[in-house]
Amino acid sequence: MPPGAGYGYQKAFVWLSTVCEDKDVSMGFELDLSTGEKEHAGIYLQQRHRSELVEPFLASVGEAQRYPAYRSVQEVMPEGWPPAYVALFPGRRGSPTRIGGYMTHAEQRRCAEDPAHLGDCLHRIGFDSFDEHPKQ
Repeated sequence: MPPGAGYGYQKAFVWLSTVCEDKDVSMGFELDLSTGEKEHAGIYLQQRHRSELVEPFLASVGEAQRYPAYRSVQEVMPEGWPPAYVALFPGRRGSPTRIGGYMTHAEQRRCAEDPAHLGDCLHRIGFDSFDEHPKQ
């Protein structure tokens, strides 16, 4: 991708610069060190409490079709663990959409007090692969 085109992300930079001056909102890049693949840089939006920014962000990187999957997980995230960012590798075939959240201190305490609480939260959002491979 040519540098003059914002390495393919110019539309995202323009969009973010026009919609947000919130210090809690930022955009950044990810590099996948596990594969050695350097053709696609990942991009993420850390929207924190500004979930209304996710759909236009995904559209700005040409990945609007990922929004319904994001929205379905956002709706079931635990109350003390709201989505804080969305990340992806636009144009990279088979790349996942990542959603992440930061637990509140109260949620962290609850996990400390109740070892099953984290599993309950993960099951609620549809994540259960850890059940197949228990850590020892």
